[in-house]
Amino acid sequence: EFLEGEDSQLYYGAKRTFFDFGASALDEGVKAYFLTDFTASTPLLEAWVSFTPHKDLVFTMGQMKSIANNREMLISEPDLSLFDRSLLSQSFNQTGREFGLSLSYQFGSSEFAIVPKIQMTSGDGLNSFGDDSRDVDLGGLKYAARVDLYPLGLFKEGKLETLYDYLHENELKLLFGASGSYNDGTSQSVGEGHGDFYLFNSLGQVMLPDYRELNFDLVTKYKGFSLLVEYSISTATGLENLYTESLIQALQPSEIASYLALGSGLSSHCYYTSKSGYSIGLVYVHLEAEFDRDDSILKNSESKTLVISKRIANSSLTLQNSFSIFDINSEQTIQNEFSIQFCF
Repeated sequence: EFLEGEDSQLYYGAKRTFFDFGASALDEGVKAYFLTDFTASTPLLEAWVSFTPHKDLVFTMGQMKSIANNREMLISEPDLSLFDRSLLSQSFNQTGREFGLSLSYQFGSSEFAIVPKIQMTSGDGLNSFGDDSRDVDLGGLKYAARVDLYPLGLFKEGKLETLYDYLHENELKLLFGASGSYNDGTSQSVGEGHGDFYLFNSLGQVMLPDYRELNFDLVTKYKGFSLLVEYSISTATGLENLYTESLIQALQPSEIASYLALGSGLSSHCYYTSKSGYSIGLVYVHLEAEFDRDDSILKNSESKTLVISKRIANSSLTLQNSFSIFDINSEQTIQNEFSIQFCF
């Protein structure tokens, strides 16, 4: 990493060490999945069970991906086009996993499909029950909905699994998606945790703001070319009569930006993948904070990334080099990263 005015930094090591397994009872329509990342302080990412009473209807319970997030966050880490998620994904999310219930149904067929989903979660992200009995959930539940439209039919892989067009679509494929969520009382900047901050009413009782997010996305693939465009916006509500710890002064309208990640972001990912497994792509992200404050969680930012990768043995081995320029609050950082991913 090269940061203007400072010495360059060199890092090496394992970025992620996943262990996962799945099980299914096809006749009963039951599936289960378990995923951990042993480089994380809280390794458990996913642990869920799903039931499919009808081929197009799926109930899921457990810790899973939140459907409320932007499209890139719905892609599993081993299938990402970048080994790091984009600046937009990192700014509005942490792991993107939450504990709760989910329901999805597919209308149509492989030629034309609409897939609506609804989800209700704890609103506190991973390990929402805390470290022990004293570390309890704060605030209320999180309610989310998503709808995905495949006007030209499903991709060759079915529903979207990766942004790369590894299978080379013979016909143009499109996916339009939209999602929205309402987190009823949050005490973490993007609603994936609890206890990071506390706000109060005039009586000194804990009263938390509500966090809302909207996401819109477009994905298209055709003969090795693929494009993802995302737009995200987050806002807060329930700010009336909130006080900080001092209880001397009410929370000022723009002051909430120092507690929650508020603002909007636009990202675009464009890739070409050859049939031999070589890929090249460009990623651009632009973020705008809702309030221009020095202590704002979300910063006015921009990033540009060039990525080149080689996929070997059906992604059992992936070699990737990415070159990125980040401009965050007018401070520029240049980063070059070479990564090797093994899957076995």
